[in-house]
Amino acid sequence: MKDEEEWMIDGDFVENKMFGYGLTLDDEHSVHSFILDLEDTCWENVFSSSQLEYLKKHKCEPLPTASSEVLDFFHLFQKKHDINDLIRTAWEAGPYYQDSQLDVQWAQRTMIDLLTAYKYNIIKQIATSNSEKDLITRIWRLIDTVFDNTSIVATSFGHKGIYY
Repeated sequence: MKDEEEWMIDGDFVENKMFGYGLTLDDEHSVHSFILDLEDTCWENVFSSSQLEYLKKHKCEPLPTASSEVLDFFHLFQKKHDINDLIRTAWEAGPYYQDSQLDVQWAQRTMIDLLTAYKYNIIKQIATSNSEKDLITRIWRLIDTVFDNTSIVATSFGHKGIYY
């Protein structure tokens, strides 16, 4: 990452400190996806107390609230336990339309994909294989696309690196 694209606090690049911390870990951690969860106490050993205070107070883009249509969609799954019933519920909930119902359409696609992956043990296979590529292509992309119709940038357009 170019220095001008990184976040500097008190003379330190946040991304470099995160990267360095990630290199010290033997097990998978959110830092390996450059996720900075400030509720995780591990950062107390990486950043100074003044840096942590700044990070916690820094203006973050607020997440949009879920529409009543999205909440209604998720309520359809209450009290259902059979995987085939859950998948059928997700499929039968639509159709939802791309332009006027993008958020609930995303919820439906995500539920269908996750429930199907669960049914065929794909999630378990990914967890046991520790394949970052599979995690990104099968699971993480579902999360990435939730922000498609918002001002939140959840892509790496314009950044060089290894992408799967």
